[in-house]
Amino acid sequence: MSTTTKLRQIGNSDGVTLRAEQLREAGFVRGDEIVIEAKPGRIVLSKADSTYAKAMEALDACLARYDTTLRRLAR
Repeated sequence: MSTTTKLRQIGNSDGVTLRAEQLREAGFVRGDEIVIEAKPGRIVLSKADSTYAKAMEALDACLARYDTTLRRLAR
């Protein structure tokens, strides 16, 4: 399901509201802990205990640990 909304000021922050049906479709429930991943032109939300979130955390750790080596290999 795709909808359009606007960023709104919420206190001293900016945010969006999500429809209950969108949350349900994505498998989220109020109170879930989520991972927020910012990419150019998009923001990805995933459950903190999801396989995707765990894979992204592992990738981030790997990239941080082997940054120099990967850069040299990419030449």
